[in-house]
Amino acid sequence: MINNKTRIFLYTLFIFLITVISSVILSKFYPSKSNNHIDVCDLKRNFEQISKSNFFDVFIESIYPASLVRIIDGDTYEMKIILWEDIYITKRIRLYQADTNELSPKNGTKEEKEIEKEKAKRASEFVKSYFFGKQLRFKYFWSTDSFGRPLGTVLCYNEQEKIWEDIRDCLKNSDNLKSDFRKQE
Repeated sequence: MINNKTRIFLYTLFIFLITVISSVILSKFYPSKSNNHIDVCDLKRNFEQISKSNFFDVFIESIYPASLVRIIDGDTYEMKIILWEDIYITKRIRLYQADTNELSPKNGTKEEKEIEKEKAKRASEFVKSYFFGKQLRFKYFWSTDSFGRPLGTVLCYNEQEKIWEDIRDCLKNSDNLKSDFRKQE
């Protein structure tokens, strides 16, 4: 039987741990540019070093319920990511190690740009039709790209097969990826 002092101590410890973990998660999505948050940044660095061990890789698998806000292109989406019941963020995310054609290509001849633009539209339409009416999860890979967007993947629930599918596999199978992301992992 636990006495009241022990119960209060455990409750306080639990609240402290939740506060630290949520600070680390939020600082990852919203990195600070000022020196006011050195403690959170230090915590984040320490946490990332710790997370390289096998135990934490299993313990901290960051999969969040999500909903699609809009599609930027085939590999970039704006999503509402639910961190905890009524706590969510809307964030532009990028698929990890997956690349589709760009809607606004910068290189190539006029014809090459038109072809790339058409392929990008096809990839975006595929994603839109694939996401429609499905349960979604955002799997965060604890990394950001050069624009500061969280890297991860989107998992879609397939009702027929009763499995979660990685959107990167679906893009690859539909011939909408520039390269095979599995070879890069």
